[in-house]
Amino acid sequence: MKTETTSRAQDSLINPVLIAGCIIILVSFSVRASFGLFQLPIALEFAWPRESFSLAIAIQNLFWGIGQPIFGALAERFGDRKAIFAGGLVYALGLVLSGFAITPGQHQLLEVLVGFGIAGTGFGVILAVVGRAAPEKHRSMALGIATAAGSAGQIVGPPICSDAAQPDALANGLCGICRHHSGIHVCASDDARPRACPDYSQ
Repeated sequence: MKTETTSRAQDSLINPVLIAGCIIILVSFSVRASFGLFQLPIALEFAWPRESFSLAIAIQNLFWGIGQPIFGALAERFGDRKAIFAGGLVYALGLVLSGFAITPGQHQLLEVLVGFGIAGTGFGVILAVVGRAAPEKHRSMALGIATAAGSAGQIVGPPICSDAAQPDALANGLCGICRHHSGIHVCASDDARPRACPDYSQ
């Protein structure tokens, strides 16, 4: 009876790895899809030209692509959990430090960290883990569900983060997003704890 129950669990489409992977991808892509909300508030607050903010997002996307094989190699060398946790830390660090950027150059430089963070918590690493954990007969469906979680993040992220795009948007907004982003650490490590960010609205 116990063997039969274990066999059913192993053949199940829904498993803890798929659930955790979906949460990580959903959070990661919800954050990534929300940066455009800050373009106008930042332009009003710092008088930055639009092309400076657009260049920062372009740099972020460029290093997202560069970081994919790097984090894939880290996952192979040190394990998936450590690679994902490292990606989450880099992502959070980039968000927090971006909240303190006062020039376009600083913001653009820090988007390198954000891009690497997206690479470490995005499809490249997560889909490999989900695919290995899924039974062969459910593998295509599991990968589809995990991919759909990323698309869902791009839908639900901007409305949730829209409240953060207010005055003091760069500091408070990105730190607020970082607090939501801590869910990646919870899924990647049992010892992770959300980090508090300072409040600059006072």
